Amino acid sequence: MIISIVNNKGGVGKTTTSINLASALAIKKNRVLLVDLDAQAHSTYGMGIKPDIERKSIGDIIISHSENRFVFFYQKSIKDVIISTPRKGLYLVPSNIKLTSQAEPLYRNSLFFKERKYTILEQCFKPILNDYEYIIIDCPPGLGVLTLNAVRCCDFILVPCEMSAGSILGFNDLLNVAKEIKGESFY
Repeated sequence: MIISIVNNKGGVGKTTTSINLASALAIKKNRVLLVDLDAQAHSTYGMGIKPDIERKSIGDIIISHSENRFVFFYQKSIKDVIISTPRKGLYLVPSNIKLTSQAEPLYRNSLFFKERKYTILEQCFKPILNDYEYIIIDCPPGLGVLTLNAVRCCDFILVPCEMSAGSILGFNDLLNVAKEIKGESFY
């Protein structure tokens, strides 16, 4: 099961929710993968891993899957970047600041989201779907291309929301976008 932790607004607890949900599921003896899809890498930090621009991360995998001209020669697998965490049963796909520049070309790639049967993030997850009971995606703030892919590929969306006008407006925007991406049956 893939769960995306999403909100258009920053500072509402997406990372805290992601880390705690992933940890709680692992404590219950599930195999859990936490995917840090935010270039700030706070989930990576939160799991006790120092983000390192030399370490392969989610951005490297996304780039590998988006550069179609190289697919036939070598395509990195998400398995290449998964690391163990101190919590038994909990694994991490780390992020780092490079994700900002790695995601930029994807905004111009019309095949990245709308015209594909599967998004690039869905393609990245294919080799590991049977390896984990839960994949938790910590999304960046905003409704950019990374968040949209996380929404499209997930089974459930969890929206941490504080009781403020900005957070409520962001929640409403997210619902409208999710309905467009997932279809009328989303609700």
